[in-house]
Amino acid sequence: MRAARKVVFLNAELLERIDSLRGDMSREDFIRACVEACTEGEEPKEEPRYVTREEFISFQKKLSDFLAALINFFLGYTVKEENKEKIEKLKEFFEPRENP
Repeated sequence: MRAARKVVFLNAELLERIDSLRGDMSREDFIRACVEACTEGEEPKEEPRYVTREEFISFQKKLSDFLAALINFFLGYTVKEENKEKIEKLKEFFEPRENP
């Protein structure tokens, strides 16, 4: 069974260049050979399904900063004078730490 054929419209200058370079090959064979030569050894590039260490550390820091800001926001509205010591302990807990 023969493969389905499609029509490709080319610029006249490009067609003349193909004809001058193809020698005894048909246009179809020449274009197929050019495409195969250009894509030889190339595999479809798949996006990695993992993150790098640097991306993870960056995410971790941003998440920690966000949580600290969120806690500070809510504590700022609900805290009374007598709970300041507890707030300071919470703030220390969420301070950014150096990663090993």
